[in-house]
Amino acid sequence: MKKQIMIAAVALASISLLSVGCKKSKSSTPGSSTDWTWSGTAPLSVDIDGVHYQATTGSATSVVGVLAVTSSNGSDTGVTVSFVGTPTAGTVYDCPSPANIGFGVQAVGTGGNYEALSGGKVKVLSITDSTIEGEFYGTVKDPSSSSGTTHSMTNGYFKVQRH
Repeated sequence: MKKQIMIAAVALASISLLSVGCKKSKSSTPGSSTDWTWSGTAPLSVDIDGVHYQATTGSATSVVGVLAVTSSNGSDTGVTVSFVGTPTAGTVYDCPSPANIGFGVQAVGTGGNYEALSGGKVKVLSITDSTIEGEFYGTVKDPSSSSGTTHSMTNGYFKVQRH
């Protein structure tokens, strides 16, 4: 139950950062050091500060005009990728709007919800009525903390069922 609450909190926090304005880049390279050539493992995988995170569950759900990809590792961490509206395959989206990335941690002493700062990107590789697949990266920060601590999310990948 705690994991489900954490995943819902991360999804809601991600949704709260999204604004109505949209910036899309059709470029296959988003203008950073990445060239979108990494691979990952479904349902979702990402390196957070160089430590590999592998989700054991994941899904995509549309709620009030936002498509949220949520995942859990069955322990204490959940990662969310979200979009305003329905994303298009082949498009690179800017974070924190119209896409967003984030993670939540419920481990003792490290709890927090982290959301994207500007500069992150999400690329949709494919989207159908039943699945969505993509890659992402960015720097995230706990918006409720004044410490300024950030975390790097690199080599992000997801492929989940849409509900």
